[in-house]
Amino acid sequence: MNNTTSHQGRLKSLRAAGIGNALEWFDWTLYATFSVYLASNLFDKTDARSAMLATLAVFAGGFVARPIGGWLFGRLSDRLGRRTIMVLTMLMLAISSLGIALIPDYQSIGLYASAALLFFRLMQGLAHGGETGVSYTYVAEIAPSKHRGLWSSSVYVGVTLGVMAATAVAATLTWLLGAQAMGDYGWRIGFALGGVLGIYALFLRRGALFKLCAGESCMLNNKTLVITGVSSGIGEETARIAREQGAQVIGVDINPPKVEVDQFIQADLSSQESIDALLAQLPRGIDGLANIAGLPPTQNAERVIKVNLVGLKYLTLNLLPKLADNASIVNLASLAGAGWPDAVASIKAVESLSFADTAAFCEQHEIIGPRSYFFSKEALIAWTLQNRWTWRERGIRVNAVSPGLVDTPILKDFIETLGARAEEDMKTMDRPGRATDIAPVVAFLLSDGSRWMRGTNLAVDGGMHSHILASAHGL
Repeated sequence: MNNTTSHQGRLKSLRAAGIGNALEWFDWTLYATFSVYLASNLFDKTDARSAMLATLAVFAGGFVARPIGGWLFGRLSDRLGRRTIMVLTMLMLAISSLGIALIPDYQSIGLYASAALLFFRLMQGLAHGGETGVSYTYVAEIAPSKHRGLWSSSVYVGVTLGVMAATAVAATLTWLLGAQAMGDYGWRIGFALGGVLGIYALFLRRGALFKLCAGESCMLNNKTLVITGVSSGIGEETARIAREQGAQVIGVDINPPKVEVDQFIQADLSSQESIDALLAQLPRGIDGLANIAGLPPTQNAERVIKVNLVGLKYLTLNLLPKLADNASIVNLASLAGAGWPDAVASIKAVESLSFADTAAFCEQHEIIGPRSYFFSKEALIAWTLQNRWTWRERGIRVNAVSPGLVDTPILKDFIETLGARAEEDMKTMDRPGRATDIAPVVAFLLSDGSRWMRGTNLAVDGGMHSHILASAHGL
């Protein structure tokens, strides 16, 4: 059993957010520390007292701009996303810091020097106010649910480091250059350093920050989901969409996934021992289970029944104690299961089927070859219908999604097995389905928008199920 957590991306995002906060407070502290040099270079130094008061007044202007920036960029981050705003505020901070470093002195351009300082200082204040609220919110949103408080508090560590770094830079420059050189040009080095580091942080953020969902795209925000079959096809696409919509995804498969998930647990769903080990690693408070893993009809019949039905039911039933109230269970069935009413006798016989008895069951009911796949989906649809109200006291619902032929890595297995029937279906349809057609429906059923749907089997097959029904009734 291999359990690997892919928190590296989130840790990179945490570092990028922390570095940005550190640099903002670096610039903020540097201004206060170098205020005496700003007063003598960017204001009329014939009246030193007035120049110093004006410098501090500009410093205060940054504080006035901060709540405005918080309000403005907070609203924008809800519309455009946290990542976009955090990159923008970092860009503003880098520009303002470099701008202060490059302002000509008062003797060269007069009051324009003072006005330029006020402009860049207000820009810093706006960016600082926007950055503070957005970055704290962002870190809380990307943090693992069990460590949200720890991750959020770590941002403040960056703030403290920024203050300490600015103080250290000021002390080092003063020690190396002396008072005269600091008054002439040394203070500019500190702001230039802040600007260069800001550009570095900007590129770091562009590459490291997760792009979180915003607005209506956050259907699954803050939900913890278990998705089986994440290494390919519909499972892979469902995991991608779920994370895009704000969910924390625990992926399960026998093969490692290519798409990024928050945690991956390797498991063989044909093995009770493997599923037991999987269950032991899963946390409590799970908001949704998407049973997507499955084998095609070209595989051994016993193994198909174990993975597609017995293992799926065993995982679901034993995961129930760890599911949160109002959780959603979504089973990936198939158009191949549409004939379930004709197999009710065999379906009833499978209700208590164990892993050990599967081979004997298949032999007794003549479930061999492609029939194993059809029967597994028929029984799965029936099981979904049977459990429409089983867990409603806890608000837990179960629904199914039934695709037709889908263009996934196992499509060739269906064509090989079904032969003429598959070709006929392909001719009837304008095209086979795609994972991108099915996964959004699974994601919807995992969301709160499907709370009043219980025991429903949704045909997501481009109209094939409707075509079969209409044709059967002469329509």
